[in-house]
Amino acid sequence: MWLTLPRIVLAGVSSSVGKTTMTTAFIAHLRTRGIQVQPFKVGPDYIDPSHLALAAAWPCYNLDTWMTPPGRMLDVFCMAAASAEIALIEGMMGLYDGERSTSDVGSTAEVAKILRAPVVLVIDASAMATSGTPGQSECALLLEQLGLSLVSSPAVNPFNIGGNARDDPTGVSSS
Repeated sequence: MWLTLPRIVLAGVSSSVGKTTMTTAFIAHLRTRGIQVQPFKVGPDYIDPSHLALAAAWPCYNLDTWMTPPGRMLDVFCMAAASAEIALIEGMMGLYDGERSTSDVGSTAEVAKILRAPVVLVIDASAMATSGTPGQSECALLLEQLGLSLVSSPAVNPFNIGGNARDDPTGVSSS
């Protein structure tokens, strides 16, 4: 079941970049289309899962490889997502932040690797233009080494397409 269920990990380059906002909005959007979403949160969090559960109208489960063996985490994922049409997994902290800086144990990257899930990288680009590109490139290279893909989803227009990102946060130019 778990290899065929559509699933997406929304990860950040750090904490406080808008992961919960983006994940909650994505869940709400899918629900308006009649799609049953099973939310998950990486790590031992209890606040963000409550927002995700409210948006999905389904319980949110934690996927934690720091306190739980990876096999058990996978069991939790499979059991909880069995009747869903898609699983949305919100990461914690930065994509590679985990137990220690020398491994990906306990990180969102490890969970994505175990689930073989594509990663949407959420960045707060409200005060940057082209500067967001190197961070995305580095994450893409690291994910490639794990055999995963990266889809960049900046909070606002990081490449300053269509003008000043502060003046035009949608990236759509009126000219």
